[in-house]
Amino acid sequence: MKSTDLVVFRPIRWSVVFLLIVILSVGVVVGNAIGGIAGIVAAGVIFVGYAQASRAIVLSGLTHGLRLTKREQYQEAIDELRHCYNFLSDHPWIDDFRAIVLLSPSEFSYRESCLCSIAYCLFRSGMVGEARRAYEEILILFPNNPLAKQSLEAITIAASAQLRGEGNR
Repeated sequence: MKSTDLVVFRPIRWSVVFLLIVILSVGVVVGNAIGGIAGIVAAGVIFVGYAQASRAIVLSGLTHGLRLTKREQYQEAIDELRHCYNFLSDHPWIDDFRAIVLLSPSEFSYRESCLCSIAYCLFRSGMVGEARRAYEEILILFPNNPLAKQSLEAITIAASAQLRGEGNR
């Protein structure tokens, strides 16, 4: 795997998938009642279009930050991701109701995703101490975040190996 390949970790909240299926099904039933097959197709297009458009608009900072991360422009990515995190923190209802607002079944909140991405950028920039503190902060805010737990553990293992001199072999 190249250093520019990002590992994407997207756990899904399956109860929300059921809700999204119900929402789409209602749209299909209404579409069928109004316009038959064309109404069903229109309902599907509206559902997917709304999901894509709402995420593109509301999460543009996260998307742009991840693009910058992939291009290894870490400081710019951190700035963009912090801006998105602040926006989502100012409007917590977006994240709280992401299943309806964004039609997103994500288990992680988008604030959580922003913070994990910031910590990753810090680590990749060589700011390991800051990355460690960022992952620790994530675990304070989101105690069950497996990505932060694993990353923090990896940083600890790497640091202890380096102290023992194993990293120089």
